[in-house]
Amino acid sequence: MAKRNGMSAGTRGSAPATKTKAKPAAARAKPLPRAAAVRPTKAVPARSQPPVTTAGRGAVRLPRDPKGRRAQFYQDPAIDQLWAVVAALAAEVSVAFDRLDTFERVLERHGYVTRAAIEAYRPDDAAAADRARKREDLIQRVFQVLSQYSR
Repeated sequence: MAKRNGMSAGTRGSAPATKTKAKPAAARAKPLPRAAAVRPTKAVPARSQPPVTTAGRGAVRLPRDPKGRRAQFYQDPAIDQLWAVVAALAAEVSVAFDRLDTFERVLERHGYVTRAAIEAYRPDDAAAADRARKREDLIQRVFQVLSQYSR
């Protein structure tokens, strides 16, 4: 007898003996843990923040790394890794420049600097625009090699 879908032709009306009844999707799915209330904290670079956990007995530790493969643009993956390092260093330099700008502006305003004053500082619109312009200039200088060699 010919078999179709795991059943022989003679047993069409009945379910095969090896198959079990599937549970409904709602019964199979595990409930997601509730997120703990998060209080706002001072701005810290994302890489130094600990992974988010939920409160309670069954605390879940969320992954920090993305799943899947990293995009590859060059034949040699070492070149992609080198560009990733350059981009990370450019981001760190940009953050350091912003921090130095904060230091200078707080010192200019108060005549002295404390860590609390630096942490409490929020740039006004003019300072934010100046920082954005300097950041774009930095990006242009660091990554100009891409535009030079892509012609």
